[in-house]
Amino acid sequence: MSNFTLPTAEGNLIAFFNNFSTAMDAYSAALGFDAGDEAACKDAYDDFLADFNAAETAKAAYRGAVSTKSKQRKTSSDIVRDYAQQIKNNPAATPEILTAFGISTTPAGSGPVVTPTNFTPNPSANGICKLTWNKAGNAAGTTYVIEYSANGSSWNFLGTTTAAKFTDTNATAGVARYYRIRAARSGNNSPWSSTIAIYLGGSSLSLAA
Repeated sequence: MSNFTLPTAEGNLIAFFNNFSTAMDAYSAALGFDAGDEAACKDAYDDFLADFNAAETAKAAYRGAVSTKSKQRKTSSDIVRDYAQQIKNNPAATPEILTAFGISTTPAGSGPVVTPTNFTPNPSANGICKLTWNKAGNAAGTTYVIEYSANGSSWNFLGTTTAAKFTDTNATAGVARYYRIRAARSGNNSPWSSTIAIYLGGSSLSLAA
């Protein structure tokens, strides 16, 4: 086997093979080579080029599959995490039930569970409303439960989070919508916050509970 040095970068190697095959076609007769030699050099170039292109296509497909998987992982994780939060906040969820769902029963943080303060709505013209609040010193791991109402008296579950913000994407611009929030941790719940409302007379207001 010859110790002739070839380019190491595959792109450069392809260019070298192509040039070598072209030169073989041009000078084979002068160098005493025949059609079989020309074909061998051309096949060496064509076969490697085909496998190189197949590998590049596979790499692109792999990267696309990984990207798709990563996006789906986030979507699936968000769905399961939301249900897990709801289950943890459900008074009927015994330690046995929590264990069955793979949810840790170890208390998160310590100290009293108190009502969040400065609960504030930030509605936009397209109906999306960003809610923010102050955690009021609640320990890490505290869950915040948000409810909404069309009339301020009949309440519906909206969502949970451990952050100090939540976005309601289902409000309707110009239609009154009420919110309230409370903190929950280790089976203990704070009192509900004061009620806040949006789109009352074209503005967002804070109302007494």
